[in-house]
Amino acid sequence: MISTEEDPESKEAITECWLQKVVNHPELGNLSLIRVHIETGRMHQIRVHTADAGFPVLGDILYGHPRINRVLLEKVKLKNLFLHCWKYSFFDIFSEDVTSFEAPIPKHFNEILGIRESIASKK
Repeated sequence: MISTEEDPESKEAITECWLQKVVNHPELGNLSLIRVHIETGRMHQIRVHTADAGFPVLGDILYGHPRINRVLLEKVKLKNLFLHCWKYSFFDIFSEDVTSFEAPIPKHFNEILGIRESIASKK
């Protein structure tokens, strides 16, 4: 679990991370696929916390790894964050139930990482 609170004016930010898989990419080196759950919803929370923990989001020009992002852009033409919300849940005040939505992990994630099986099954 990652939690930061740097100054008295800052707000608490809590992020839980689980390592799902490590992939040895031929051009990018070792890449970690992680699952993240945020308890709070602060701006850039996932990006800041994963970068602080040594697992920056691929394609993140603000908090990410410059060399890896350059290779991603040149070789793979990835121009966005390698970040996907596969499940979103919230308490619906009208139905008084938890409502959840799931979206499959994009195929290009598996293709870029060279993973043959779907990473969606690693929940």
